[in-house]
Amino acid sequence: MPAPNTAPYVVLDAFTQTPFKGNPAWIVLFPSSADVPSDETLHHIACEFGQDTAFVTLHPHANADLETATFGLRWFTPAVELKLCGHLTLATSSYLFQSGIVVKEVKQLRYETRAGILTAEKLADGKIELEFPGSGAAPVTHSVDIIIKAVKECLGHDVKVLSVNEGARDEFKRFALVEIDPSVDLGSIKAKPEVFAQFKQYELFIITKKSSVPSVDFESRVFGPNIGVDEDPVTGSAHCLLGPYWSDKLKVGSKPLNARQVSPRGGDLVVVWNKPKGTCLLRGNACPVAEGKISF
Repeated sequence: MPAPNTAPYVVLDAFTQTPFKGNPAWIVLFPSSADVPSDETLHHIACEFGQDTAFVTLHPHANADLETATFGLRWFTPAVELKLCGHLTLATSSYLFQSGIVVKEVKQLRYETRAGILTAEKLADGKIELEFPGSGAAPVTHSVDIIIKAVKECLGHDVKVLSVNEGARDEFKRFALVEIDPSVDLGSIKAKPEVFAQFKQYELFIITKKSSVPSVDFESRVFGPNIGVDEDPVTGSAHCLLGPYWSDKLKVGSKPLNARQVSPRGGDLVVVWNKPKGTCLLRGNACPVAEGKISF
């Protein structure tokens, strides 16, 4: 029997500095594109881990420019391949900067992804800064009453819904964004995310409110039963819609906003909406928790 192929993997918790908080990110590293197995095998690896998994490929020109390193990057849940994923990209970037895979002169990481070229930089305070596409929100004009009913079934019938929106840009139209009354203690609710599975047109349901915590601008929880994630602990891509929404609502322009996702694990990030450019800067930390090797 031939020896199995193997690849190293690492696990980091993203959008936190505390182990076992934030969003766990499993990262598998391949030395070149020739070493990447089939899509079916990538899916099997994500299923084996039972977690969202990033697959990173070192490109031949990765260190040709001393200040920039380029990698291939794909993201899989146990159910689907994702078009965009913030926590996996942030954790990948943190690991690449810390591990010595890139030379110390490198200032920027570039990723070739399904969403196009994405970039990451390490800031002076140790945070990783991602530049992702962003989108404004547009009011939902269909099935609004049914969506509001589902939100109340998920969170509680006393929860007051203030608005029901979806992403305005094509790549965010499958994100529903629902603002609720700020008096709700969103983090303490035992949610029932399965009620959102009926809305096949949406990958994510993002529930948000203005925060009552002085150091936090807004809070959220994110549910994605249609992509195999009942509740996501901390969701970078959701903040590419949340950042523009709250920047416009709070009339702060390009001022950084402090965001907290109040899932059971919880996590924090800073969001900056660059409206003229149509991009969001996502800033956060990640901490390593495990490493190993997988056979396939």
